[in-house]
Amino acid sequence: MIENAVWGIRVHADDKNLYANQAFADILGYADPDAIMALGSAEAWLPGDENTRMRGYAEERLRGGTAPDRYEFRGIPVFSGPVRRLRLQIRYQ
Repeated sequence: MIENAVWGIRVHADDKNLYANQAFADILGYADPDAIMALGSAEAWLPGDENTRMRGYAEERLRGGTAPDRYEFRGIPVFSGPVRRLRLQIRYQ
């Protein structure tokens, strides 16, 4: 079901990629989800300041604090081109 979703989906634990669907790979210009998985973490597609912000949100959630569950971030596509603004919705368990 999520493999064919039109929304980009990435599942991770401690920022280690566990799953990505084709739509997520397409958004960042990768050929397939295996290419995303091979990256290991989000550092490959997040500029440094965005990576810091995303990690801050994750740490806040782990402490039981409140972090936004919807926000935008800048992502770096694999092809040479402008950094893309992406919207993200978090489901934390």
